[in-house]
Amino acid sequence: MKYSQFFALKFPDCFEIKIAETPLELEEAYRLLYKVYLEAGYTKPNLLGLRVFEYNYLQTTKTFIAKTKGQKRELVGTITIIDGIHTKLPIEKIYEKEILPLRQRNIPLAEISGLAIHRKYRFKNVCQYLSQYVAAYALLKDMENLLIAVHPKHKDFYQKCLGFQQIGEEKPYPTAQGNPSVALYLNLKERLKNTNCSYISKNIPQASSQVAIEIANL
Repeated sequence: MKYSQFFALKFPDCFEIKIAETPLELEEAYRLLYKVYLEAGYTKPNLLGLRVFEYNYLQTTKTFIAKTKGQKRELVGTITIIDGIHTKLPIEKIYEKEILPLRQRNIPLAEISGLAIHRKYRFKNVCQYLSQYVAAYALLKDMENLLIAVHPKHKDFYQKCLGFQQIGEEKPYPTAQGNPSVALYLNLKERLKNTNCSYISKNIPQASSQVAIEIANL
């Protein structure tokens, strides 16, 4: 799937995507993240059954959730964006040297983290919908310079479908059980400028209007 195809999806009618606000919504997100990462071998078993870090408690960190609509309202996916304007990002513990040139240019950075999709919904475009929503949030909050650490087997997806560029070589990631990772970077605003993607004209405004309402109500 190409970048333009990835973002050309219409906004979902079957899922509700929102910023997790309540303790219950956050707990559900961290529980799904734990289950998915445990299955993948990225985390150790723990008694709480949650995957949560210090940065999750920061007010500038936002976790997004996707739920099915209707009575059941099952949680099907989650993703988190961490604002790095006033604090170092988790990825900088591993890739500080690679990210330093961006810091020296006083570029406001944010990190994408904690992506997890429920097993039953991995082929239902949930990842694309969450990505669209996070992209809209990032643009509204002037957080268009995005970093992410991913397993090398997933880097082609992020580069070809989302337009990320690799800035760091493969390294073990301690909080992912030492699994290999690579660091990727994306200037979202520049990337959208240089594509004919219908995402710009259709999905960003729709997602942005919903995100803007949520931001105003936080």
